[in-house]
Amino acid sequence: MVSLDLTGQDLSSIDFSYANLSGAQLTSVNMTGTNFTSANLSSSIWDSAVMVSGTTFRFTNLSGVNFRGVNMQSNNFYGANLSGANLAGVILDGSDLRQSDISGADFTSASLVGVQLNVGVVTNGAMFTN
Repeated sequence: MVSLDLTGQDLSSIDFSYANLSGAQLTSVNMTGTNFTSANLSSSIWDSAVMVSGTTFRFTNLSGVNFRGVNMQSNNFYGANLSGANLAGVILDGSDLRQSDISGADFTSASLVGVQLNVGVVTNGAMFTN
């Protein structure tokens, strides 16, 4: 069940800090510069979403989200919960994943050039294959 359908919306530069968007439909959405700090986006649907540089996901719940093939480069995921997320084929170049929980996340064929993963990242069961 989708709780909120934001298909095709321009959400660039909107502040969704602490919002509950769990299960939201975010297909073909522009999120450039959007702030999701401490928001709940668990189980949301991200088909064809665009998140170009400047989107903030600090301490955001992104558990179980399917990001497959989405462009997510140069974004801030510091302290985010990405456990069980599907990030296969995602472009994360230049993103900050420090202090995040990526346990059980799938990074198969993801582009991770310049990604910050070095401090306090929980990686139990995360998949990094090409």
